[in-house]
Amino acid sequence: MVTQIATSTTEEARQQYAIEQSGKKTALDKIRAYAEMDEVKKRFINLLGDRDGRAYVESVVIAVANNEDLQACTPKSIMISAMRAASLKLSLDPILQQAYLVAFGKEATLIPDYHGIVQLSVNTNYYEIAPNVSEVWEGEIVETDRFTGKVMITGEKISDKIIGWSAYFKAKNGVERWLYMTNEECDKHAEMYNPGGYNSKKSPWNAHGGRDRDKMRRKTVLRIFVKRWGNFSPQVQNIIMRDEPAIDADAFDLPDDTNIQVPEKHTIKNSEAANMAAMGFGNPDPVKDATWQEWEQWKERADKMQIADVNRGATTDPDLRAYIAEISLYIRDAEDQAKVG
Repeated sequence: MVTQIATSTTEEARQQYAIEQSGKKTALDKIRAYAEMDEVKKRFINLLGDRDGRAYVESVVIAVANNEDLQACTPKSIMISAMRAASLKLSLDPILQQAYLVAFGKEATLIPDYHGIVQLSVNTNYYEIAPNVSEVWEGEIVETDRFTGKVMITGEKISDKIIGWSAYFKAKNGVERWLYMTNEECDKHAEMYNPGGYNSKKSPWNAHGGRDRDKMRRKTVLRIFVKRWGNFSPQVQNIIMRDEPAIDADAFDLPDDTNIQVPEKHTIKNSEAANMAAMGFGNPDPVKDATWQEWEQWKERADKMQIADVNRGATTDPDLRAYIAEISLYIRDAEDQAKVG
């Protein structure tokens, strides 16, 4: 009886693994295929040059791969928003915090972050001191000159509590501007002009117990400040203030995304032993170092052709050697055709 239960459990695990590893077309596959279309890549290359354009497209795919909400968006809306960011010379790399692709249902839109707005300001070459926002702490006293608008902060900080935010810039022609807003004024503005985003539990205003609320307040002050006095075109001002999706397909003339042809991926055909290894039942014939080194020599060329990656611990040495023999012929044939083309 114990043997029967173990056998049944193993069979269920095998079936479940087979389902998970099936070759179904995923949303990410379609987005990647759309991004790889010549008509799409060409527009990024025209904006950024060959090397940077291709790298930018790859960064978009990586950003989408790490965000399930974006994977539910239409490929066209993703690439239009990405192209809008590229045209403004804003990076979508989360580390740089310049701009993000944000999902609104099935549509993706571009949302510049604080550093992105500062970068857009610097790019105008208008400022001696670019727009910036600083904290005002509890204990400090804010005075505003009613005629010049100059903000003066006196007093001494008595705690780490932030009570407001002060913005400032100085243009090369000597013009100076200031703005002060309390936390309450920031929150009121956000709730008035973007009630859905402000009240959403997923919003940075509320997520993680409101941990990012001060970051959003700082950004709100900067956006209002540069909207009111910044030196931007109306189009850039519109993007800076955007909190809702605004998809303008005609502006970038991207191809339709309703009938995307997703290229078939060559996948390793695992033996029974490899399937058992992948499920954690032990690997009877692990991949040898020499075989793995041979696979790594093919991997870069395989990635360019949508050939699936290999999990070393989830396959066997004979299966990987057979896979290399199969895909090497396919890669050489595809590369030869590309040279002829």
